[in-house]
Amino acid sequence: EIYDPDRTRLPLHGEEIADWTATKDAMGQLVEGFVAKGGKGLALVLPQVLSPTQRYQLQQLKERLPQVQLFVDDPTMPANAIAAAEMVGGAGARSFHALGDAAVVFAADSDFLGGETDHVRLTREWAKTRRVQRTTDPMSRLYVVEPHLSGTGVMADHRVRVKSSQVGDVMIALAKALDGQGTTWPNTAQGVVAQLPAVSLDEGTQAFVTAMARDLAANRGKGAVLVGERQPVWVHALGSLINAGLGNNGAGQRWLLVEDDVEAADALTEMIAHLGATSAHASHALQALSLLAQESFTGMLVDIDLPGIDGFELTRMAAGVHPDLPCVALSANAASDLGQRCSDAGMRGWARKPIDLAGLSALFKGALDEAAGLAGRSGR
Repeated sequence: EIYDPDRTRLPLHGEEIADWTATKDAMGQLVEGFVAKGGKGLALVLPQVLSPTQRYQLQQLKERLPQVQLFVDDPTMPANAIAAAEMVGGAGARSFHALGDAAVVFAADSDFLGGETDHVRLTREWAKTRRVQRTTDPMSRLYVVEPHLSGTGVMADHRVRVKSSQVGDVMIALAKALDGQGTTWPNTAQGVVAQLPAVSLDEGTQAFVTAMARDLAANRGKGAVLVGERQPVWVHALGSLINAGLGNNGAGQRWLLVEDDVEAADALTEMIAHLGATSAHASHALQALSLLAQESFTGMLVDIDLPGIDGFELTRMAAGVHPDLPCVALSANAASDLGQRCSDAGMRGWARKPIDLAGLSALFKGALDEAAGLAGRSGR
C-alpha cells in the first residue's frame, strides 16, 4: 500500500522480500553486464537533480557507460523556470531564491509558501523575516498578484487578483516603473525594458504596481521577485531581469575564495560577481584563516590542492572557528576517492575544475541548502 511505512525500506524481488546483501550482489551482476556493453540497453528514470554531487555522479556514469540513457520524469519539475534560466544563463543554468534577508518579496502567481519548488525552505526563511519582538523591529512585506486565492495570497500584506494571462502585464508594468526610478539593468539587457509593449492596467492594479516598485527600489539588494510555474517562460525571464536590475541576485552573500592560481582566482571572482555576490580572495590557508578572523562570510570556496596546508585541512581548521560556515571545494584532481575525502573533511559539496557559472551556482545553492537544513534540524 502506498502509505505503508515499510514500502520503501526493504528491497523486493518480485513480490517477495529480499535481503540487502542479495540485492547488492544482483545489482552488481546487472551492472557488470551493462559495463561490458558500454551501457547499451540500460536506461535510468530520474527525478529533477539539483545536487552538484549527484550531477557529477551522473557525469561519471555517462563517461563509464556512454550508451546509457537518462530520462527525467518529475511532475514537480519547474520546466518553465528552468527554460527561462537557461535562456538567460545558458545550458544548465538554474534560478534559486533565498529569502532569509529579504525586506520585500513579490510573488507573481507564485505559491512559494504552498507547494512550489523549495517551498519548505522558502517558508522557513520568509517566516524569519516576519518575527518581531519590539515595536521598532522591521518586518518584511509581501506583495502578491494571482488569479485565485492561494496560501501565499492569504499571507500577503498587499494582494491583487488578476487573470493568469494578466500576470505578465503586471510584470511589464513593474519593469517600466522601475526603469523610471534609475534601476541599473545588466549590460546585456540595456534597452530591453524600453522596448517592452505598453500595457493597460486598471487604476487599482496600477497603484499597486507603483507602490511596489517604490518599495523594491528603496530596498535594492534586499528584495526578491518570484514567478509561479504556471506562467510562461518569458514572464520568468522578465522576473530574472528585474531581480538582476534590483541587485537581488546573490544579494547579501559574501564568499571567501581560497585559490593559489592567479588566473583561476580572477575567473572565479568574476563568476561570483555574476551571481550577484561579493568575495574576498586568499592565496593560501593562513591568509584565509586571517580573513575569517576579521570578516563574516556566507561560505568558503577552496581549492583542494593549496600549497602547504591543503583544502581538506583548511576546512577542518575553519570549522574549529566557524562550525556553521559552509565550505565547498574545487579540484583538478582525478582521484576516485575525492568525493569521500571532501565529505570526511566536512565540506558541503565539491566539483571538478574547470567549472561554469551554472555549476558554481548549483554548488553554492547545494551547500547553503544543506547548511540551512542542518541548522533547522539542530534548532538554530
